[in-house]
Amino acid sequence: MQKANGCEITPLTHIDNVLAVVLAGGKSTRMGRDKASLLLEGATLLERAVTTTRLALGVNSRIVVSGDRPGFECIPDQVAGLGPIGAINSVVKWAVDQTGFIGVLIVPVDMPLLTPASLRYLTDRGLKENVSTQFENFELPAYFRISTALCQALEQLCSPNTVPSSRSLRALLKTLAAIAAPLLNSQTEFINTNTAAQFKLAVNIRVTEKKGSR
Repeated sequence: MQKANGCEITPLTHIDNVLAVVLAGGKSTRMGRDKASLLLEGATLLERAVTTTRLALGVNSRIVVSGDRPGFECIPDQVAGLGPIGAINSVVKWAVDQTGFIGVLIVPVDMPLLTPASLRYLTDRGLKENVSTQFENFELPAYFRISTALCQALEQLCSPNTVPSSRSLRALLKTLAAIAAPLLNSQTEFINTNTAAQFKLAVNIRVTEKKGSR
């Protein structure tokens, strides 16, 4: 096993060596209430994200939640106030300390229409090509290969010397030269429910989809 700058890099390429992370530590300012606890089809968005991820990666998958959510295995931010980048940095450091993980799949809690097929495809693409991956025109979900480059990029973005506006997923993906994979399904799958209007749209789409499947 190789170790560099605190990052242990294993040669394994199996789906069981991928850590799945649901980002659920946001303040939900635009929604006006906690997004993760919103109900869709009888489940909270957090429960839905965890279920979708488990269906994608399998029953043996390790799924953690970024944030403080009772009833789930959680990883708190090491430094508060750094947004998604700070959360991912904390998760990657935790994964490195555990050893055995070769990548992390980042799943946002506020994309309730994501499908297991898309998450699995994204992860398989990253494992097969040994690279970080995203979908075309979307920064999340994303698969990050654990590497020295990832650790260094996250440390740089989380540095107090980094301008907050530069601390973004876009900057991280660009630094890592992440592959942009084509979408498997319609862009509606990637609706981000940041506001009440967006959540209502997602609910209506699911109602329409269920009617169409009858």
